[in-house]
Amino acid sequence: MVNPEIIVSRLSRLREYIGYLKRLRRLSYQKLANDPFLRASLERYLHLAIECCLDMGNHLIADRGLRKAEEYQEIFLILGEAKILPKPFAKRIAPMGGFRNILVHDYLRVDPRKVYAILRERLPDLERFARLMAKFLN
Repeated sequence: MVNPEIIVSRLSRLREYIGYLKRLRRLSYQKLANDPFLRASLERYLHLAIECCLDMGNHLIADRGLRKAEEYQEIFLILGEAKILPKPFAKRIAPMGGFRNILVHDYLRVDPRKVYAILRERLPDLERFARLMAKFLN
């Protein structure tokens, strides 16, 4: 059975991190690229937001007895297969799982332009994921 506390706590943190990312999104690329503290904040909050999504997804996968994900991006695809997420959206957000690995394991080669592009173009995906998880709880 889904433990609502797990989803609610991750959802709360996800919304918090999205708020921080929205504040960073107001800054120019140059400002972020030239300030190592801002750049690190952006990377860390993006990482934490993705982790929240993955944690919720893994919890739902385990609860439903769905197939186990081999890679992080698969978590979103499995949620799409199970109709927990709309399939087109699951395909759209799936690369975030792979990007999580870059942030965590390939941190020496993180491309600030790619991180900024994700901030500018993919933040709505994290917001939509949060809305879908809140809807799922209800």
